[in-house]
Amino acid sequence: MSFPICIIIMLLAGITGGAVNFLLPSNIDPETKAKIRNFFTCVVLGIGATVLVPLFLEIAQSKLLDKIHLGYSWQYQESLTEKKDSVTSALVDIKAAAKTDSTNADSAKPGQASNPVSTTTKKMSEKKLAAEEMPLKNYLLFTAYCFLAAAAGVRFINGIIDSVLKDRQIANLTDKNADEKKKKEEAEAQKNLAEKEKQEAELKKTAAEKAKQQAEQQKAIALKAKEKLSRQNMVNLLECESQVAKSKGKSFATRSATAVSIGEVTVPDDPQKNRFGGLRESGNKKLDADVSESSEYKGFYEVKIWVETTDGSTLAGDVIFYLHDSFVEPVRVVKEIRDNKATVSVVAYGAFTVGAVCDGGRTLLEYDLALNPNFPEPFRNS
Repeated sequence: MSFPICIIIMLLAGITGGAVNFLLPSNIDPETKAKIRNFFTCVVLGIGATVLVPLFLEIAQSKLLDKIHLGYSWQYQESLTEKKDSVTSALVDIKAAAKTDSTNADSAKPGQASNPVSTTTKKMSEKKLAAEEMPLKNYLLFTAYCFLAAAAGVRFINGIIDSVLKDRQIANLTDKNADEKKKKEEAEAQKNLAEKEKQEAELKKTAAEKAKQQAEQQKAIALKAKEKLSRQNMVNLLECESQVAKSKGKSFATRSATAVSIGEVTVPDDPQKNRFGGLRESGNKKLDADVSESSEYKGFYEVKIWVETTDGSTLAGDVIFYLHDSFVEPVRVVKEIRDNKATVSVVAYGAFTVGAVCDGGRTLLEYDLALNPNFPEPFRNS
């Protein structure tokens, strides 16, 4: 389509459509019966509406103006190169068609005549019709669009403006929604990442606590093994002393039995139990103890054991304490009396029975530490 011809069509259609718009009943005020817009205004609006027709065609995705050119020719003129290519292509088609027709004529039955010229002409005509355009139809359609736009006038202009604004708003909303969606996805990703990091931190914390518990268990096992080893060493030491004493003609047990008359061991786990009469207090003597958690060794207790008089008299003579066999010195002789008390302090992890001998063996005292409810429960149950 020719651009100058399109301009002429737009001007003529604008004037004609503006005149029609001026004469339409919609341009008459129902109350005053007067024209709403004068003729000049309607014409100007008609021409302005036709100027928007290309925009309308673009919005409608029409291809009517795709091949517009600046020449005054009704038919779009191909370039010289395109013409040459077209002629060459046509000659090749003619030769091929003639060859085909000749072959068909040779193979035709008797009485049937072939017409190679007519076949070739027919194919060329079909190709020419397929390549040609019908510009007058496009001009007529363009004229109709322009006339309708001019006749509608303000309504067409407002419709185009609303359509453009609406498309723009839709595009803005689409972009906004896309941005919001992207932000939402990023927020979700950050949230998921934070949750993942939190879970990893909790897993690390759990692993650290588990490792700490295992370390404490291993430490407790090591302490028990060390204590067991100490007990075994003490047993070995006592056996050695016993062997040495026997070699001298008098054993350690015999010496103790000679000095003090105590019962035999009846409870292997608590060897001093029921050997000293079972009384904490006898005569004017009393066996007492105090138990508290050790500040130096976790899980152990500081046990303080003493013998004192109950009538305020002076405690005289040696006091022999019999502890559990697991201690390094299960039999301890206290010669030094302080504050009128004979005292022994040890560190233990569980309760045991203590025996005490006073007054040269005439007074026997016994105290089962597990029976005192005032002592810590873990100590009493161990």
